[in-house]
Amino acid sequence: MISYISGEHPFFNSYPIDFQEAIDSACALPELSEIRGVIGSIGIQVGGTKEAKALWCWKERMIKIHSDLLKDTKANQAAYLVFELFNVLQTPQFERAVAEAADVDSFVASIEKLEYASALSTQRFFRQHFEKNVEFDFKYVCPNFHEHYALNQISGHSECIARSYFPSASYRGTLCHPLQDLDDTARQLLYCLMYSKMTGKMISVARGSKPVGFKEILHALERHAASNDSYQKALECAQDLFQ
Repeated sequence: MISYISGEHPFFNSYPIDFQEAIDSACALPELSEIRGVIGSIGIQVGGTKEAKALWCWKERMIKIHSDLLKDTKANQAAYLVFELFNVLQTPQFERAVAEAADVDSFVASIEKLEYASALSTQRFFRQHFEKNVEFDFKYVCPNFHEHYALNQISGHSECIARSYFPSASYRGTLCHPLQDLDDTARQLLYCLMYSKMTGKMISVARGSKPVGFKEILHALERHAASNDSYQKALECAQDLFQ
């Protein structure tokens, strides 16, 4: 049973008790007063996020969070709340993107670009208010939108946006090969390659496997590409992105 606090905060009209520390961290956000002036009071609700950890639902004036986020670190709770608050600040742009949507690909790209701006703002906020050794999901953000958008396509984030607003349309994306041409294992390897490049970290490409770095993942992709068409296409996507 999730308990909520209502009517006791000047900005959030209702939120889960277990999210109190995240709320306190967000109150250091200088833009909070600007958001309140534009949007007014908003709520935070657990559930209804579909596949996302958190979601700004502007029609309901509600930030929805996944129940798993309540079990996450306090830093990650704060990070997702701050990220969604930066999305709140861009509500007019999100509404315009929906109203002017002409096709699924241009629409998804416009939404991803708005959220990229929010991710960069979240990263800057945490660098100013948290110690360097604190880990959170927005600590690493791609240095340009081109790579950020590619990573979100490979992770499935972009497809989720497409399904939400264009359920019957076919989403192509910007990779040199359509996502449908990559099988799950090739796609996972490509994602790990990009994630390792973005973070500079060694990561496990499969559950229980030894962590490896960017060069090792690239070499594995090259080896598999020689005898597998899906891996070959994943390798060509990587070469196109990193050239």
